[in-house]
Amino acid sequence: MNKTIITSFWAVLVFFILFSNNPSYPILSHNTKKAFSYLFPQGWGFFTKDPKEVTIDVYQMEKKNMKLVTINNFSSQNLFGLSREARYIGYELGKLEQYIPKKAYVNKLGFVGKTYPGISTVVKIPFIPKFYSLDKEYVIFQYKIVPFSWINKNQEQYKPYLVAKIKFEYSPSASYNPKKYFEKNR
Repeated sequence: MNKTIITSFWAVLVFFILFSNNPSYPILSHNTKKAFSYLFPQGWGFFTKDPKEVTIDVYQMEKKNMKLVTINNFSSQNLFGLSREARYIGYELGKLEQYIPKKAYVNKLGFVGKTYPGISTVVKIPFIPKFYSLDKEYVIFQYKIVPFSWINKNQEQYKPYLVAKIKFEYSPSASYNPKKYFEKNR
């Protein structure tokens, strides 16, 4: 009897989890789906991230050294996905990226993170960021992950990537041109 109750409980829980994660499923209310989404860590990105999607790494310059700014959702620093700080860092980077001109990026080939431009591009933004400091320089790398079938075949040395060295500057009159942004990211 106890086994049946326990098995039924787990089956119902799995059912609700599966259907609460499907936004188009009409049976569960929005509040129920939202409640279930709060129960789980935010660090399960491997279920949803497209492997062909561009990966962006941001490093903060400290003298001549680079310190990684973007953090993994599923890390002890981020409470194994329970903290939403990493998501906000990514969100804020998305807001900042729309102001970075296309000419700030340099095309490179090889191992990501080995070289970066010596001169920073000053980017004017109309807001003061929470996580990205205005008095620091940042190096941004954009690249695609090497396909799984190419791992251990020395393909990392031929990987194309974009790199920019940026310094953000607050300017209330800075404007955003969506056409320029979408042309850059096609």
